[in-house]
Amino acid sequence: MWNFPAACTLTGRVTGSVRAAAGVPAALSVSEHGVIDGSVEAPSVVLNGRVNGDIFGRERVILGAKARVQGNVHYSIIEMALGAQISGRLVPGGGGGGGGGGETAS
Repeated sequence: MWNFPAACTLTGRVTGSVRAAAGVPAALSVSEHGVIDGSVEAPSVVLNGRVNGDIFGRERVILGAKARVQGNVHYSIIEMALGAQISGRLVPGGGGGGGGGGETAS
């Protein structure tokens, strides 16, 4: 598990989960060449690269045109550019793990 304290931009590869520090208005941005092999949990997530795991965006998730997600996306507000791909479920609410429902996207 890798915790980050505030704003973070990822341009490389992370193996393991990435989580914002508790109680901090943090934002994670993943560049086109960035890859995360694990889950992501942050108030705000901007993805232009790849996540092989679930995304938990407590406030907002923004998926750019080159975003690729192999997992479920939990969100309060979601914005997707034409070309973004999700192989998993869209789960409204943005909260933490578990739970059913959601739409399947492909």
